[in-house]
Amino acid sequence: MGAILGDDMGLGKTVQVISFLSAVLGRTGTREDIINFKKKQIPPDKDQHVFLIVSPASVLYNWLDELETWGHFRVGKYHGDPSLRDEVLTRAEQGRLDVVITTYETLRRNLNEMNSVRFEWSAVIVDECHKIKEKKAKITEAMGRLRVRRRVGLTGTILQNNLMEMWCVLNWANPGCLGDDKDFRVKFVKPIEEGQKMNSTKRQLAEARRKAKVLSNLRKKWFIRRTKKIIADQLPTKDEQVVFCKLSSFQQTCYQSVLESEDVQLVLHQNDPCDCNSGLKQRDCCYETNAEGESVKELMFSYLSVLLKVSNHVALLLPEMQGSKKALKRTQRVCDVVFKKHPHFVKLAREAAFRTLSDPKYCGKMQVLQQLLDVFNKQRRKVLVFSFYTKLLDIIEQYLMSTGEVYSRLDGTTRTSDRLRIVKDFNTNPNILLCLVSTTAGGLGLNFTGASVVILFEPTWNPANDQQAQDRAYRIGQRQDVRVYRLVTMGTIEENMYLRQVYKQQLSEIAVSDKTARRYFTGVAGRKDEQGEIFGISNMFALRMETSCLTRDLISRVDQIEGGLKVTKFVKPKETKRTEEESIWEEEEEEERKENEEQDEQEDERMEEDEEERRETDDEDQADKSHRKRHRADRDSSREDAQDRDPFSMHTLASQLLPEDDVDMATVDMATEQKTTPHSLSTSPASTDNDADTRNTTSASKRRSKVGAIHSRRKEAEKKTQFSRRRSGTSRKSFGEDISEFSSSESDSGPSQVKRRTGKLEVKVVKGKKPTPRRSVSSRRTVQRRKGKMTRTVSDVFRECGVAYTHRSDRVVGGSKAEAHMSHRAMEDVYELHQFSQQPANFAAEFQDSSEESDDLGPSASPHALKKKQRKAELDNSTTRTRPSRPPPAQHVCKINNKTVIVGGTPPATRRDHFAALAKSMGCSQEELADKVLQASTKSRLEMLHTFYRDRDSALGEVFQRLRHQEDIAEEKR
Repeated sequence: MGAILGDDMGLGKTVQVISFLSAVLGRTGTREDIINFKKKQIPPDKDQHVFLIVSPASVLYNWLDELETWGHFRVGKYHGDPSLRDEVLTRAEQGRLDVVITTYETLRRNLNEMNSVRFEWSAVIVDECHKIKEKKAKITEAMGRLRVRRRVGLTGTILQNNLMEMWCVLNWANPGCLGDDKDFRVKFVKPIEEGQKMNSTKRQLAEARRKAKVLSNLRKKWFIRRTKKIIADQLPTKDEQVVFCKLSSFQQTCYQSVLESEDVQLVLHQNDPCDCNSGLKQRDCCYETNAEGESVKELMFSYLSVLLKVSNHVALLLPEMQGSKKALKRTQRVCDVVFKKHPHFVKLAREAAFRTLSDPKYCGKMQVLQQLLDVFNKQRRKVLVFSFYTKLLDIIEQYLMSTGEVYSRLDGTTRTSDRLRIVKDFNTNPNILLCLVSTTAGGLGLNFTGASVVILFEPTWNPANDQQAQDRAYRIGQRQDVRVYRLVTMGTIEENMYLRQVYKQQLSEIAVSDKTARRYFTGVAGRKDEQGEIFGISNMFALRMETSCLTRDLISRVDQIEGGLKVTKFVKPKETKRTEEESIWEEEEEEERKENEEQDEQEDERMEEDEEERRETDDEDQADKSHRKRHRADRDSSREDAQDRDPFSMHTLASQLLPEDDVDMATVDMATEQKTTPHSLSTSPASTDNDADTRNTTSASKRRSKVGAIHSRRKEAEKKTQFSRRRSGTSRKSFGEDISEFSSSESDSGPSQVKRRTGKLEVKVVKGKKPTPRRSVSSRRTVQRRKGKMTRTVSDVFRECGVAYTHRSDRVVGGSKAEAHMSHRAMEDVYELHQFSQQPANFAAEFQDSSEESDDLGPSASPHALKKKQRKAELDNSTTRTRPSRPPPAQHVCKINNKTVIVGGTPPATRRDHFAALAKSMGCSQEELADKVLQASTKSRLEMLHTFYRDRDSALGEVFQRLRHQEDIAEEKR
């Protein structure tokens, strides 16, 4: 028997294990433990507790350090010198050790020795147990044969690629707990993956959600998982952004050259019919190998690696000095293909070519990284840069040496004993601001809490690697907000790799986190007939030009679908009127606090800009200074008053209804003002000499009239105390229309300074002075940055480097209210109301009731009938349809032998499947078949259908004969 501790990375699984060991071994963590060590040894016949800890080699010394820090244990390291390993086992048999620590590989190689000890291990604690994910892997077999009483696994990512990996880990901890692997695949894997398709039917979605719930109930018996949300108030924030970078022109040329090569074309057309008319596929006939004798399968994996390197950094293609002759020859052939349009690189020696290609101008992501490091270096923030390729770390290292930066590095060549020292130096030394880390070597078990920025230079096929890497910094012990930047090359295989990560993470959200994950893709992994947008050779060997981002398109598609659903928000029934009011007061106070913070940031920014303007314009110095002081005092005093009053204060409502420029700086957007209230800026002939005074008075009148409308609104709300109606009542637009009806006298005029903005040119009008042209905020910031007066930000870097698109991962991965709503409706329709099972889950269809039951169900109606009627009313009254409703097609019922055939009532999903099958039988694509159908006559269409259905069932031939006969009669009548 065993269990899996699946807490999120950085939640202290190591410390929990040490606490468990202390409790079992009776340790107190005091001097008493040391005294007990000196007592007589445990007799061999007495029961003794010896625990075995198995961990990756990269964290072996981290475990030793943690055990020494948090308790008093007698620990032996079973790793390294064979003579020392034998001594550790001997001491364990004598009862002189509490814990033995080893690595996966050492255990696999010395399994017989560890099973031959005179005692049985009390428990084995396996760190990062997701390595036991393949049933036939040698390490899995070794861990299963270990003679031990209890099995405990530690992992933050139990599911990395597919659901079968979770089965393998749980089956190791508790053999047979989830049944046989084949049964698990049929019962859970297939229905969950089918339901996760974007175009799944309601039955598929309902079945997937039901199976996920059953799996969750089974899993919870042996698996516990807690996330960082439970200690969110104790941790800083983490902002994870995925940055889609563009290929450089050099990279794009090289990428296109690879796709146009003969080997890649051989891979892309391997499933096409051979041109020798043998009826076989090209890979099984005349095109089994290329000119060098390499099989199509070898070429496919080889050129996948080539495309990954080109999209990451072209310098990765340069051949290594070590390696087999065959590998060197292949690499040289690839370089000849890639650099055929740049022959000067081929002529250079390897070292010279490497130095030349290391220039950031040849790589789009390297340009972004260079600028980001410059920004964070000026901010004195510690940065971790992760990469899967050690050669890429060499490229970055060469750039850092040219700039004189102080950095550290940790990769697979770093000795295990030196890794902990490197981590400690980075966390404590203020002069080391950058650490280069290999994703595979440094992504497990290390604590880089000194870093506040994590940059992942490229994605990997396994999303757990990226999650493990970024959580080296974001974990318990971190005191700063953490920023994570994941660089992805847009339109290449890297974007395909990232989207596959999203697919796998969504499966993990369903199976591990019990969430209704959003459905982005139409394909299913491992199914050739359902490859969708990201699976299959054609999707991987493709280059989407810089004008298109597949990730953005897929997210927008789901957003549009969810935007067409009307999802209601659950409101807890009010116990008393007082309780409801207090909750709304709190919400309004929170909104006011957030708006005040935003105003502070924007005000500080405007104050800096005005300060720069004041230094350049001497004649406006006193006016600007007095205005800033007066506004700051007014704003501070109003905010202090607002804290003592209710949330419906004038300042709060004004900040909600007026643009921030109007509230804070008394500025007027002339373009908007002319559209909404043109009469407020018009002047009579008698006042043409006082344009500035009129504009000043008008601006102040507008503000005061708006405040008056807000004040009256507040009084009305206080009288009626209908807070919920107020929150969902008049919109900002309607308030703006009411405001224009109010007027004010000249005695209410505000400051004699108004800003008018038209386009990018601002004109500052001061009473009695000539207007002075001013640059727009963006143009002034550009000039100030050139002068070194303003610090560059990450957004500036993305804009300057031409980043195409960014998004936050937490807004993409996971579920949504709309998805939960669709899942709930699907389960209700399929399992309770028994209707619409073949409709698309995303389609809010009209209710079609074919039963003869009366609409007046009466008081004695069953709950099922009442719910069905309620569902009908909801669907009939819904105003948010994804497509207009259609009348049901005419149905014809035919009796053939003992079979009843209904023509015209086939569900839409089944019709789509039949249409795809018809296209396949005719040897054309669905688009080509659609063109043929549109151009064909009615008889031709019936003939196509006749042939198709007759081949599926001979009895259906009679149906089409009758239909053709009816068609002939109709034509004769016409």
